[in-house]
Amino acid sequence: MVRLISSLNWLVGFLALAAAFAYPFYHQTTVAAAEDAVSKAVDKIVQAERLERQAPNGKFFYFRTDALPDRVKSDVQAAANGLAANFVYDADQDPGHELIIRAMTSNAGLQAGWPPVLYVYEVHDVSGLPAEGDHAAGEPKKLSGQSVGLLAVLGQIL
Repeated sequence: MVRLISSLNWLVGFLALAAAFAYPFYHQTTVAAAEDAVSKAVDKIVQAERLERQAPNGKFFYFRTDALPDRVKSDVQAAANGLAANFVYDADQDPGHELIIRAMTSNAGLQAGWPPVLYVYEVHDVSGLPAEGDHAAGEPKKLSGQSVGLLAVLGQIL
């Protein structure tokens, strides 16, 4: 009986260590996929904003998270490879920026297991919009300064 319990203890311990070391790699792959999908979707919104701004008497169009305009909705969904439903987008203005486009993981995305991601594209002035064919120069924002998994703890110790 002791041999069986000892063997099971070794097995459970090994599986726990394997999971502790493998989880950060899985997490990084998931976060990278989410950030890539979001950056492509924001790129499409930026292109639409640029076209709108270049029109005669053109202005940026602003929208809330629950009201993605129809003129960019299909492009965003195509760019995000069908993952657009897991994110919400908004475009707004603040005192230091002409335009800020944000993409965040939606509540449905969080419940589906997507990592919390915040991607921000800032335009300080109209010249900050990319030329035709350029990609958005936004960046993912860290929501926490913490890394995940056992490797992060070992990195702090060493």
